[in-house]
Amino acid sequence: MIDDTGEDAHGRCPDESPAKNQLQEVASYRRDLLRGLVFVGGCTASAGAFAPEVAAATLCVDPSDPSCYDTIQTAIDDADEGDTIEVIKSDGPYNEAILITKSITLIGDPGGTEPGVGPDAPVLDGSGLTGVNGISFLEGVSDAWIEGFEIRNYRFDSENGGFGRGISGEDNREPTANVTIRNNYVHDTGWSGIAVAHWSDLHNNWEVTNNVVETATRHGIRVSNCPNSTIANNVVRGGPALKCGILTESKRNRESTTSLTVSDISVKNNTVHGEFSVCGIEASAWNLAQGDPVKIRGVTIAKNTVRGELSGSEGNSDSVEGFDPAGIKIMTLAPGSTVERVNIRDNEISNSVVGVKLREFFDGQPEVLGGTIDAVSVSGNTIEKSGHGAYLEGDAMEVSIEENTISDGLHTGIRIIERSDADSISVNSNDLVNNENWGIEHRGSGVLDGTNNWWGTKTGPSGGVQDPETGEIANGDGDRVDTDIRFDPWLEEPVADGGPPPVGGFQNPPTDPDGDGLYEDINGDGTFDIVDVQALFANLDDSAVTNNPDAFDFNGDGQVDVVDVQRLFNEL
Repeated sequence: MIDDTGEDAHGRCPDESPAKNQLQEVASYRRDLLRGLVFVGGCTASAGAFAPEVAAATLCVDPSDPSCYDTIQTAIDDADEGDTIEVIKSDGPYNEAILITKSITLIGDPGGTEPGVGPDAPVLDGSGLTGVNGISFLEGVSDAWIEGFEIRNYRFDSENGGFGRGISGEDNREPTANVTIRNNYVHDTGWSGIAVAHWSDLHNNWEVTNNVVETATRHGIRVSNCPNSTIANNVVRGGPALKCGILTESKRNRESTTSLTVSDISVKNNTVHGEFSVCGIEASAWNLAQGDPVKIRGVTIAKNTVRGELSGSEGNSDSVEGFDPAGIKIMTLAPGSTVERVNIRDNEISNSVVGVKLREFFDGQPEVLGGTIDAVSVSGNTIEKSGHGAYLEGDAMEVSIEENTISDGLHTGIRIIERSDADSISVNSNDLVNNENWGIEHRGSGVLDGTNNWWGTKTGPSGGVQDPETGEIANGDGDRVDTDIRFDPWLEEPVADGGPPPVGGFQNPPTDPDGDGLYEDINGDGTFDIVDVQALFANLDDSAVTNNPDAFDFNGDGQVDVVDVQRLFNEL
């Protein structure tokens, strides 16, 4: 007879056998042991009224511990949705190609707050496993977390296929979403270090943060067709085979004609240094099918450091064309490609052939402009010791270049080349200092607004040309200015700090207390409080606000209005 405790008259659970006490011999029982099943009256409830809601388990992987799994993949296969798998560093590396088949958390040793891993990070080693990735995702798997692993030696297989990425969601035909990749050390891979991509559909919400990637042979970090994603606080070290340190894009192949829009991408506080052949950081749109539009929009590239390995002969070339390396590159390829609403701010770029490059380009036909670059702001950046500080090529790009310091260029501070229309480009309030051949070179069409810049001296720019509007002659001692540029008036002292000027009648300029690129301290008194909320509301039409929308766009919709006042109030 079974009583209401689930036991028989002798205090035994029904169907209990000695085998059930040897949990480590049966994989499902090992998982149950780690999960800590709820017991009712001393017996495991298994059905009907006795079935509890099972909490997520924490499983362990440690070949030296008989109570844990020997391999990572076995633990994943035996886990349930929502489980956590803790991987212990073993005497030797885990020689596996991991496939994430469900929503799990996979944790090694993430270390502290700095990018990379802790001293006890388990090692995934691909030696002998040519053509596979270190960690891959099954198509359609979402809600996964990968943290605290050293991943190395996964190699490209040129004969049989297989790219050898460190962490990959790139081969998936079904999208993945809500994936966090953080505090990993990925190196010596045959293709990209960390990559997510899809040719005709969209992944969503990947967070790639605090990783260190080096000696990759394609891209350090690639996040393609993946809106609502963050790439932050990573370190990418270049090498002779690296093309781009960090790449984010909207891309459609020739097999698909559906439209794609990738939006809300944040690339912040990353460091890319060393050798790269194409770019340190890139945001681009590729419409290879040339069907419906392909767009990437709402991209913020902020507070990154990019250091190339430029030699003097490369930077002094009068022709920097095509895919020559740029610190930050914005590009479209083929008609129907659009990059819009891009904010490039507060970055430090040095020793690159081009500091910031904006190019509308038709792949395979360089004489044909392809795509549209629109609503791009380049502000508050420091660009030095590069061939060209900024390089623009496009038919009707809407671009503002403001409050940057561009110095010690081996050729030009800012270059606008042939096939470019300058009427929708503005270059204001920049420091253009000690650039060898030109402060601003203009070889395109239209008249460029280049007023209110600091040319390195109070006497203004040199070059002997005439301002097309005021008639002023550029006979100063500063950097050289080209024809068809409005350069008068110019600044008689350097731009102070790259931030917005004082708002309304306040004496001090606003400040950014938390370093996120938004200026919460509106009145500049060093404190963020209710007075700042009132100050923003009262000065929404002030030029300091309207000319610097990115500094006060607290809700991120591309404009400054009363909704931003409400958002600022909520942050108190």
